[in-house]
Amino acid sequence: MKKILLANSFYFPTVIGGAEIFTQLLAEGLTEEYDVHVLTTANHSETVVKERINNVTVHRLPLSNIYWPGNDIKDRSSFSKMKWHVNNLYSRKQYTYIKEILKDVSPDIIHSQNLMGIGTYLWSIANKLNIPVVHTTHDYQLMEPVNQRLLNVIFSLINKRRSKTVSIALGVSKFTINKHLQQNYFKTAEVDAIPNIVNSESFDRRYRKSKQPLIIGYIGQLEKIKGVNLLFDLLKEFDSTIIEKLIVCGAGSMEKEIIEQGKKDNRLVYKSHLASRAVQETMAQLDVVLVPSIWEEPFGRVLIESYNQGTPIIASRVGGIPDIVYSEEWLFKKNDLKELKFLVDKFYNLEDGQIKQEINKSYEQSKLYEDNIPQHINIYDKLIEKV
Repeated sequence: MKKILLANSFYFPTVIGGAEIFTQLLAEGLTEEYDVHVLTTANHSETVVKERINNVTVHRLPLSNIYWPGNDIKDRSSFSKMKWHVNNLYSRKQYTYIKEILKDVSPDIIHSQNLMGIGTYLWSIANKLNIPVVHTTHDYQLMEPVNQRLLNVIFSLINKRRSKTVSIALGVSKFTINKHLQQNYFKTAEVDAIPNIVNSESFDRRYRKSKQPLIIGYIGQLEKIKGVNLLFDLLKEFDSTIIEKLIVCGAGSMEKEIIEQGKKDNRLVYKSHLASRAVQETMAQLDVVLVPSIWEEPFGRVLIESYNQGTPIIASRVGGIPDIVYSEEWLFKKNDLKELKFLVDKFYNLEDGQIKQEINKSYEQSKLYEDNIPQHINIYDKLIEKV
């Protein structure tokens, strides 16, 4: 059986974001075809910790930096964060640990994900050991790891040079991989886009009749870059005969503002810190989910989770979102209240048959994201054959 080593900043039970979910689903999904190993970070010292989780061998690197990013780092000073990222560029101690793991495992292929805490010099080590590398870009960390322009230029140049040893570069959306290519990353690599897997249970959903008031939802981080302010403006544009409720699920720096807005307009219902199952159940009771992001989302997991409940989406035309939304007609220019208002009004005026069509389209779209294991196996096998 061939061996594969997946590398990601964190691994179960540490789950920070979508990359961790993706890596675990991929690792466990590959076990029938590959002897699967995972390289990740941990908050311990002294030595590499090795364990088996669901037929996956996990290698947890000891802490070689000034802190572990798996802990809450919001209170870290800007200086300590910058120092951490400088150290992350290269650590002789960690280089040795990684090289020893690769020699010991001797994988036929490496598939790296987010490398914060591991370092992009993993690619250089793999190249010296003649191990081909596939890399998936989940975000923009390689280009913009810190909030400091000059340092980002330096970090980006180093990561860009190292990326020349990557054999195949994948993106979770076409937008994400193209953004890296435009910045001259992965110059010698083959490129493709494979979206994340999204597995979530489907619940009985609400079926609204034409001209009944809408129950609209927003699911996600409560931050300005997510376009949350646009939700407040939207409520002011419609009375309760059109928008019955705006249900907000999530957490973030705008939490207090959400609560205050709810006091001004009781149609805004805030549900904070819901468990994943409760969020999915809430989605199934919404007529439409709004994704008004201003930031260029690499991949919109919440869109697929909504579609999995049969809940249509109205979203801003940014980042990887257009790759997911099943029809251009439900996209609007970011931060454009007029366009958003038009689409909400259009959705409200759908006839019963059209409403059912949008629900059915949502279910169908979600099926595209149920399994990406065969696509990955095909890429791995072809690359191994070349080597």
